Amino acid sequence: MEEQKQRVRRKESRPEEILACADKLFLENGFEETTFSDIAKEGKMARSTIYLYFKDKNEILKAILQRSFKSHMPIIQHESLYESKTVGELFNNAVIGIEKFFDEPQFIRRYQMLFNLAIKNPNIAKLMNEESILPTKDLWNKHCARLHVSQKMTDYFFSSLYSIFLMACLSGNIFGDQNPLLEFKDFSKIYREGILKLELLQSHKNKDEAEK
Repeated sequence: MEEQKQRVRRKESRPEEILACADKLFLENGFEETTFSDIAKEGKMARSTIYLYFKDKNEILKAILQRSFKSHMPIIQHESLYESKTVGELFNNAVIGIEKFFDEPQFIRRYQMLFNLAIKNPNIAKLMNEESILPTKDLWNKHCARLHVSQKMTDYFFSSLYSIFLMACLSGNIFGDQNPLLEFKDFSKIYREGILKLELLQSHKNKDEAEK
């Protein structure tokens, strides 16, 4: 009976083992260079075992993206976002959340790899859009709707957030250790402070106009 339970547990954990091995090899050797045989060897399993759960590498990559999105929900849905009282505060807290991603080298390497792949492969671009960008945008839209932000400004701020993240990832890919741009956290701090100052100035302007 106990042996049967162990077999069931082993079967249930197999997909996660496959994803962990694939993620490691994709980051070390590249997505296109990694084969099912490589993943099987890394996981000490038969190649046929992988096909029981995933039909191709795109399915594995999709599952890795879904797992990554789920594991980072505490950052994406941090309470500070719900406590934000203005769009400036919301943007500030969202950028602070992005900064936390850059404390995880593996997360950043994964997205650097994905951006490189997406440039060459429209299927990967579609996958990133469906499993990462659109779910994040949906959450952002809900936060902005709570603050009664117009759709135009909601889209503007989301594009700004994603551009910051994209720039930081791609500049690391292009320049490596010789990156001439500001460190991400230095840049984002200046950017956040600028947004908050602009919002404060606009608030004073609106107040002055109301008192006239």
